[in-house]
Amino acid sequence: MCIATLVYCNTGMLAASAAALVALGPVENKNKVLDDVEKVVYRRRMLRNLAIVSTVVVGLVVFGVHDFATAALCGVVLSAATAVVGVVKSG
Repeated sequence: MCIATLVYCNTGMLAASAAALVALGPVENKNKVLDDVEKVVYRRRMLRNLAIVSTVVVGLVVFGVHDFATAALCGVVLSAATAVVGVVKSG
């Protein structure tokens, strides 16, 4: 696979996943309803962790360690997919 294509795909997936997490997070469940304080705390944690992982992914791409960047990106994509499923399921 061409390195440029891999970089563009990783960047696109990171941007889409980050946008989904920012738009949807935190996700509550009918069994665990979040109060206002919990929503603020969990949102701040999520944004901090997303910023850290995004910086690591971009740094790995810049330094040419594309395999590790893709592996770290899989965690962000999985979190975004889980958030989407949680929102859809909770209705």
